Amino acid sequence: IVAAMGGQSPIRARKLGYLAAYRVDRHCDVATEWQGESTINVAEPGDWIVVRLNKSGTAPDTDDSGKINIYVVKHDAFVRLNRRAPILEIRHPMIDATRAVPVFQGRATVEAILFSRGLDILAPWNQQQSFSEAAYLLLNGDEVYGNAQASFETDYDILD
Repeated sequence: IVAAMGGQSPIRARKLGYLAAYRVDRHCDVATEWQGESTINVAEPGDWIVVRLNKSGTAPDTDDSGKINIYVVKHDAFVRLNRRAPILEIRHPMIDATRAVPVFQGRATVEAILFSRGLDILAPWNQQQSFSEAAYLLLNGDEVYGNAQASFETDYDILD
Protein backbone atom coordinates (compact mmCIF):
# COMPACT_ATOMS: atom_id res chain seq x y z
CA ILE A 1 0.00 0.00 0.00
CA VAL A 2 2.76 2.44 0.97
CA ALA A 3 4.68 1.72 -2.25
CA ALA A 4 1.59 2.24 -4.38
CA MET A 5 0.89 5.56 -2.65
CA GLY A 6 4.46 6.69 -3.31
CA GLY A 7 4.45 5.53 -6.91
CA GLN A 8 7.17 2.92 -6.30
CA SER A 9 7.31 -0.82 -6.49
CA PRO A 10 9.05 -2.55 -3.60
CA ILE A 11 12.29 -4.35 -4.33
CA ARG A 12 13.10 -7.82 -3.03
CA ALA A 13 16.42 -8.34 -1.25
CA ARG A 14 18.27 -10.96 0.80
CA LYS A 15 20.59 -10.21 3.69
CA LEU A 16 24.27 -10.87 3.02
CA GLY A 17 27.17 -11.44 5.33
CA TYR A 18 27.68 -12.92 8.74
CA LEU A 19 26.36 -12.25 12.23
CA ALA A 20 27.72 -13.29 15.60
CA ALA A 21 24.82 -13.86 17.97
CA TYR A 22 23.98 -15.26 21.37
CA ARG A 23 20.80 -15.64 23.42
CA VAL A 24 20.44 -13.82 26.71
CA ASP A 25 18.99 -15.37 29.85
CA ARG A 26 18.24 -12.11 31.63
CA HIS A 27 16.94 -8.62 30.96
CA CYS A 28 19.69 -6.27 29.73
CA ASP A 29 20.08 -2.95 27.92
CA VAL A 30 22.06 -2.95 24.68
CA ALA A 31 23.58 0.39 23.68
CA THR A 32 24.43 0.92 20.03
CA GLU A 33 26.43 3.74 18.49
CA TRP A 34 26.60 3.33 14.72
CA GLN A 35 27.35 5.93 12.07
CA GLY A 36 26.75 8.73 14.58
CA GLU A 37 23.34 7.40 15.69
CA SER A 38 22.82 6.17 19.27
CA THR A 39 20.09 3.82 20.46
CA ILE A 40 19.39 1.73 23.54
CA ASN A 41 17.39 -1.46 23.08
CA VAL A 42 16.13 -3.84 25.74
CA ALA A 43 16.87 -7.55 25.46
CA GLU A 44 14.54 -9.86 27.37
CA PRO A 45 15.30 -13.48 28.31
CA GLY A 46 15.39 -15.55 25.12
CA ASP A 47 16.21 -12.61 22.82
CA TRP A 48 19.37 -12.60 20.73
CA ILE A 49 22.14 -10.02 20.89
CA VAL A 50 23.56 -9.70 17.39
CA VAL A 51 26.82 -8.21 16.11
CA ARG A 52 27.28 -7.64 12.39
CA LEU A 53 30.58 -9.12 11.20
CA ASN A 54 32.88 -8.11 8.37
CA LYS A 55 32.42 -9.76 4.97
CA SER A 56 34.76 -12.67 5.79
CA GLY A 57 33.07 -13.30 9.16
CA THR A 58 36.34 -13.01 11.07
CA ALA A 59 35.77 -9.80 13.09
CA PRO A 60 33.03 -7.30 13.96
CA ASP A 61 32.14 -4.77 11.28
CA THR A 62 32.96 -1.25 12.43
CA ASP A 63 31.91 2.20 11.35
CA ASP A 64 34.34 5.06 10.62
CA SER A 65 34.83 5.73 14.34
CA GLY A 66 35.49 2.06 15.23
CA LYS A 67 32.05 1.34 16.75
CA ILE A 68 30.46 -2.08 16.22
CA ASN A 69 26.89 -2.59 15.01
CA ILE A 70 25.20 -4.46 17.88
CA TYR A 71 21.45 -4.88 18.23
CA VAL A 72 18.66 -7.02 19.71
CA VAL A 73 16.42 -9.46 17.82
CA LYS A 74 13.44 -11.29 19.31
CA HIS A 75 13.86 -15.07 19.37
CA ASP A 76 11.09 -15.99 16.90
CA ALA A 77 12.31 -13.45 14.35
CA PHE A 78 15.95 -14.47 14.76
CA VAL A 79 15.22 -18.16 14.15
CA ARG A 80 13.03 -17.35 11.13
CA LEU A 81 15.58 -14.98 9.58
CA ASN A 82 18.92 -16.70 10.19
CA ARG A 83 20.74 -20.02 9.98
CA ARG A 84 24.10 -21.28 11.30
CA ALA A 85 26.95 -20.36 8.98
CA PRO A 86 29.79 -22.57 7.73
CA ILE A 87 32.02 -20.48 10.01
CA LEU A 88 30.82 -22.07 13.24
CA GLU A 89 31.97 -19.52 15.81
CA ILE A 90 34.06 -16.43 16.48
CA ARG A 91 36.07 -15.43 19.53
CA HIS A 92 36.60 -11.68 19.67
CA PRO A 93 36.91 -9.32 22.68
CA MET A 94 34.55 -6.73 21.13
CA ILE A 95 31.77 -9.35 21.10
CA ASP A 96 32.38 -11.49 24.20
CA ALA A 97 35.76 -11.68 25.90
CA THR A 98 34.93 -14.90 27.77
CA ARG A 99 33.69 -17.32 25.10
CA ALA A 100 33.31 -18.11 21.42
CA VAL A 101 30.03 -16.95 19.89
CA PRO A 102 28.09 -18.80 17.14
CA VAL A 103 28.06 -17.31 13.64
CA PHE A 104 24.91 -17.07 11.48
CA GLN A 105 23.83 -15.96 8.01
CA GLY A 106 20.55 -14.47 6.88
CA ARG A 107 18.09 -16.66 4.99
CA ALA A 108 14.99 -14.50 4.60
CA THR A 109 13.90 -12.35 1.68
CA VAL A 110 12.59 -8.87 2.45
CA GLU A 111 10.64 -6.29 0.47
CA ALA A 112 12.04 -2.76 0.65
CA ILE A 113 11.02 0.76 -0.32
CA LEU A 114 13.46 3.68 -0.33
CA PHE A 115 12.41 6.87 1.46
CA SER A 116 14.89 9.44 0.12
CA ARG A 117 14.03 12.08 2.74
CA GLY A 118 14.27 9.83 5.77
CA LEU A 119 11.83 7.81 7.80
CA ASP A 120 10.33 7.68 11.28
CA ILE A 121 8.74 4.43 12.47
CA LEU A 122 8.10 2.46 15.63
CA ALA A 123 9.79 -0.91 15.08
CA PRO A 124 8.11 -4.16 16.21
CA TRP A 125 10.54 -4.37 19.13
CA ASN A 126 9.23 -0.99 20.41
CA GLN A 127 12.23 1.07 19.29
CA GLN A 128 11.49 4.43 17.68
CA GLN A 129 13.58 4.47 14.50
CA SER A 130 14.26 7.96 13.15
CA PHE A 131 16.32 8.39 10.00
CA SER A 132 17.02 11.99 8.97
CA GLU A 133 18.64 10.81 5.73
CA ALA A 134 17.56 8.26 3.13
CA ALA A 135 16.34 4.96 4.59
CA TYR A 136 14.52 1.83 3.51
CA LEU A 137 11.25 0.62 4.95
CA LEU A 138 11.51 -3.19 5.14
CA LEU A 139 8.76 -5.79 5.19
CA ASN A 140 10.25 -8.94 6.65
CA GLY A 141 7.58 -11.59 7.15
CA ASP A 142 4.97 -9.77 9.22
CA GLU A 143 7.42 -7.20 10.64
CA VAL A 144 7.93 -3.69 9.25
CA TYR A 145 10.97 -1.62 10.27
CA GLY A 146 13.56 0.80 8.95
CA ASN A 147 17.15 0.46 7.78
CA ALA A 148 19.55 3.27 6.82
CA GLN A 149 20.27 3.39 3.08
CA ALA A 150 24.04 2.92 3.49
CA SER A 151 23.55 -0.04 5.82
CA PHE A 152 20.92 -1.63 3.55
CA GLU A 153 23.07 -1.29 0.45
CA THR A 154 26.00 -2.91 2.29
CA ASP A 155 24.01 -5.67 3.98
CA TYR A 156 21.53 -6.78 1.30
CA ASP A 157 21.70 -8.27 -2.19
CA ILE A 158 18.91 -6.89 -4.39
CA LEU A 159 17.10 -9.76 -6.14
CA ASP A 160 14.84 -7.86 -8.59
